Amino acid sequence: MRLAHRLTLTFLIVSCGIVELRPVARAACNSVYDSSCLPEERQRLQERNREEQQREEDWRLRRDQEQKDIERRSAWGAIAYSPSSGRVGRSWNHYFEKQAERDALSTCGRDDCEAVTFFNSCRGVAVGDNPALNGWYDGEGETEEDAEASARETCVKSGQRNCRPVASICSPR
Repeated sequence: MRLAHRLTLTFLIVSCGIVELRPVARAACNSVYDSSCLPEERQRLQERNREEQQREEDWRLRRDQEQKDIERRSAWGAIAYSPSSGRVGRSWNHYFEKQAERDALSTCGRDDCEAVTFFNSCRGVAVGDNPALNGWYDGEGETEEDAEASARETCVKSGQRNCRPVASICSPR
């Protein structure tokens, strides 16, 4: 007679001499290393372990992808420039605009530093020879080279001569 593998039959002799069959629950198989596990139970446990590992791996991949998506959506950057010293400060991959601006100003390190912020793009800064004009110009682009070219073009359009890029950066980076 074959019942579920978790049950065993125990013979009990009742006081009147009649033999009664009663199923008694056997301890559950909790580990593939448990010697009392039947092969089917061991196989079922192995399959369950594989499924749990796959769920854990899927969860890790989703978590990592979500983190990357958050970083891509939250990519504020800034460039700060000091006209008196020519010093430059850069920052990128910040969640908040003010964070990016403060970081760039701090990196620039001068009292007269001015910052320009940008989001999910590239920014460049160019300067010309005539300090009487604005002093520095910024431009935006898909790459750092495009941003530098845009800044140089803005500088030239403003009447500056000998415009040259002094900094560029992209965020996210």
